[in-house]
Amino acid sequence: MDARARRQGNFLMVIGLLFMFAALGLVVYNFLGDRSAGAEAESILGQAKQIIDKGQSDYNAELEETPDYIRNPEMELPRADISGHECVGIIQIPKIGIELPVIADFNYDELLAGPCRFFGSPYTNNLVVCAHNFDSHFRRIRNLEDGDSVIFVDMDGNTFLYSVGLIEVLGATDVVEMCDSEWDLSLFTCTFDSQSRVTVRCLSDDNGAIIQNLE
Repeated sequence: MDARARRQGNFLMVIGLLFMFAALGLVVYNFLGDRSAGAEAESILGQAKQIIDKGQSDYNAELEETPDYIRNPEMELPRADISGHECVGIIQIPKIGIELPVIADFNYDELLAGPCRFFGSPYTNNLVVCAHNFDSHFRRIRNLEDGDSVIFVDMDGNTFLYSVGLIEVLGATDVVEMCDSEWDLSLFTCTFDSQSRVTVRCLSDDNGAIIQNLE
């Protein structure tokens, strides 16, 4: 092997090592980001539950017959400021062990704290919630199947029950298709290459909303 061939071989070996270390660095970065996001969401979740439990106690004490959102479906979702994040409720997906706070307004910084309301409201049957493709957030929604249960609890303790009806993949720029749908609840997260969105479509259960205490 001449000197030129050896230099080319060494160059290719270095390039290969650089790609390997870059890939390893990305894995470590994503792992640490996942852990940090999961810890932040867990902290917000605990405080959100306390607020919801107190709200439910006040509701029962007042013996109010009809929740405000039924009289006025266009009302804004109640919000609670938790550690600098405006929280509008909790999303629960029992099959995949998900229980996370939902942040009021979508932006990339807030996504690091938990799922965000991307569009709509449970009161008007068009809620869209998005989250990072972290294992602690929405990565596992791709494993859901028709009929699986999804639960949304607002900060007043009103609980909305849904069933999965469709799982589809939309393009990264398909905002209209994501929001302008006949589904009562949509959940989505990016694919690993960030070019598409795994989307879970849900229908509201016929029983509508109920009031329940979170454990």
